Amino acid sequence: MAIFDSVLFRRVKNSVGNVTTYVLNDQNVVRAKCGHHRDRKSLLQLKQRVRMKAIQEVCYFFYPALQVGFCCSSLKEGVNRFVKANVMKIGVDDELKVTFDWLDMAVSEGPLGQPALSAELDAEANSVLFCWERQALMPYAFDSDLLYGVVSEVGEMLGIVIPLGTRGVAGRLTWGLPDGWDIRQVVVHGFARNVAGSRTSGSLGLVAGKGV
Repeated sequence: MAIFDSVLFRRVKNSVGNVTTYVLNDQNVVRAKCGHHRDRKSLLQLKQRVRMKAIQEVCYFFYPALQVGFCCSSLKEGVNRFVKANVMKIGVDDELKVTFDWLDMAVSEGPLGQPALSAELDAEANSVLFCWERQALMPYAFDSDLLYGVVSEVGEMLGIVIPLGTRGVAGRLTWGLPDGWDIRQVVVHGFARNVAGSRTSGSLGLVAGKGV
């Protein structure tokens, strides 16, 4: 900061470049602007960019489930809610290597109780076996709630949403994998949704193939 007295520049109040002039106590003052520049290539920012790219790639495989699992009317909203629910589950180390658990990804989110649902992969039959038990009535768990499985082949194929049954009636269902699916790359999730389609449960990561 400097104080100056100039015939040409009396009562100057302006900024030019990184210099600002103003009047203080009837004197002309000039000072440099304070500058704080964030490094856009800091490690923290690079990690966040890698994390956001990774979650968008993961999200792709669950596209068919997002509107059902997050009770929304558009895929765009479903993608946004999936990213919000899962982005911090993506780990990025100082070498920018990404780690995450496919079964930990949430393909639904809501206040309903999670169903008593399980799944197994049968490599010989190239199928998924779903089993679910009847649950006692309790807050946020109703007999009429619909159960869904989400089977995704995370190598190349989009996932598929499979209606299973209702929470109030125990059951089993065998679902054959489509041609071209690699069972080693299959990930299975499940959740419940009310009949009105307005509320869901949190999702369950049920089983994953050996190659995931």
